[in-house]
Amino acid sequence: MGERIRAAVGGIFVLLPLFVLLLLGSSSCVAAQHQQHRWCEGEYAPPSKAVRFRRKGLITEESGIAASRLNPGIVWLHNDNFSPKHIFAVQAKAQAGRSRSDGAVVQVLDLEGLPKINHHTDFEDISVAHCPFQDDETDGGDGGSREWCIWIADTGSNFGPKAKEILMYVIKEPKFEVDALGNLYSSGGSPSGVRAEDTTILKLKYDPGSYWKQVPNVEAMVTHRNGSKFWLIEKTFSKAGNGPSGVWESPDLGTRRRFRSTNAHGGLVETCTRTRPAALGGGGEEWRCDFDAVRGGSKLGDFMNATEKVDVHHVFLSKVNEVENPYPDCTRFGKEAKEHFSVFDYPDSLPVCTQLPEKQPDHSCRKQRDWGKCGESWMIEKNYCELTCRRCRPPPERDLAVRSVEEPKQVGTPWEILERNCNETKRGHRNIRNIAAADLHDSGKKLLLATYGGIFEYTLTSAFDFTTLAFARQVSTTNRDGSEDESDEYWKGQEGVAYDYTGIPSHQEGKAIWSVSEHHEGLYYLPCAEDKDSLAGASPSQE
Repeated sequence: MGERIRAAVGGIFVLLPLFVLLLLGSSSCVAAQHQQHRWCEGEYAPPSKAVRFRRKGLITEESGIAASRLNPGIVWLHNDNFSPKHIFAVQAKAQAGRSRSDGAVVQVLDLEGLPKINHHTDFEDISVAHCPFQDDETDGGDGGSREWCIWIADTGSNFGPKAKEILMYVIKEPKFEVDALGNLYSSGGSPSGVRAEDTTILKLKYDPGSYWKQVPNVEAMVTHRNGSKFWLIEKTFSKAGNGPSGVWESPDLGTRRRFRSTNAHGGLVETCTRTRPAALGGGGEEWRCDFDAVRGGSKLGDFMNATEKVDVHHVFLSKVNEVENPYPDCTRFGKEAKEHFSVFDYPDSLPVCTQLPEKQPDHSCRKQRDWGKCGESWMIEKNYCELTCRRCRPPPERDLAVRSVEEPKQVGTPWEILERNCNETKRGHRNIRNIAAADLHDSGKKLLLATYGGIFEYTLTSAFDFTTLAFARQVSTTNRDGSEDESDEYWKGQEGVAYDYTGIPSHQEGKAIWSVSEHHEGLYYLPCAEDKDSLAGASPSQE
């Protein structure tokens, strides 16, 4: 009996170190997961222009933005409308000790040679997530074996449903090389073609009972981090700007089997092929897409001899929610932390402006500048547009304002409080309330929506479940020049928003926000300012 007790006790002491190791490992995994999925609990600093694009002229009508998880410091962007169908890797942040390259266009990927790209192709938003159907080849985890993809939404319907197809292009994200000093090699702006084998195309169909007459106009798209789902969010001006905006969800794209079982179209796939002359740049065959290319008989030879092949999966989207278009909080004006008057640099030799906001004639100062009127005598004599025309510089930035903890708290949900304060002015915001961009936090618990009037954050009570979507707060009011000041001028043209996952600086990962606006040719940054250390370390050039 004594021998049995001693053996049992000895076994316990042998197993105890193993148990402690497992416990520590489990704790470290939980800590790592918490670190990965943290978000900003406090206030955001106002948007400031962090970098300007280099080379100039490549990104001129910037629209969507997404942060790379594969390449530290990199964000992906695209132009709007009928520009060449390129996407751009921009070094938004440079690590300490490496050469300054903030704003440099590191790589240009050319999608012009892919199937179904044409004059009507209109990229509306971009996201970074794992590639679809990877659970077929992996264990379904989120480890290093899973490849990263760039998801590009060709979802605008400006030309009606008969003029263009609604598509999603999913391409593998390249891993960028670095030199001996750790600096990224740059293509210098020369486009690189996207290989067919690195491409998946999704042809999108909406639930026919969820829209009226024509397909919804969508400019906002988000993805599940693991690549298993994506969501589209409608842009609408209807009902005096209230909307609502529909939210559509894809079937499960984790595996082909789950896709077939959850997709209303089953496994319907087009196969697009083109023969060797076109693939070698000889101007030969165009892409030819067929539902049954191999068994069709007449095109069997084309299929067997094709050097490139891309599958186009037909995806049926289900409407899972509707949200009322967000509108700016009228109580925020005059209460912002600090001012950023312009996206331009002003030399110290200029006098400080004495009259802000500046005087302007019938047309806006920006239009007067664009028309070349700044140097005309009548503008100078009447002191019109002195800041916009760069005859003076803005005053030094004020210190951060500390809001009193004694401010009375209002009762109700954030949306109810917003309605109570601003409902009388809501109709006047119709044209700035349409949803132009979105991004989903990696946790699946936070969603950013961007309009011309601001950036808004929503919560999902259940992660990645858009039926539990609820308004949380307005992150920022934004103005026509990308600044946040005390005027009522909104940011006409905000087209892209993304949580910061560049990893530089690490304490802002998943917390800070990137934003872009058409024709501003640069990136705006909103660091999480929940503590002084966070704000002090939020410079894009610091690690």
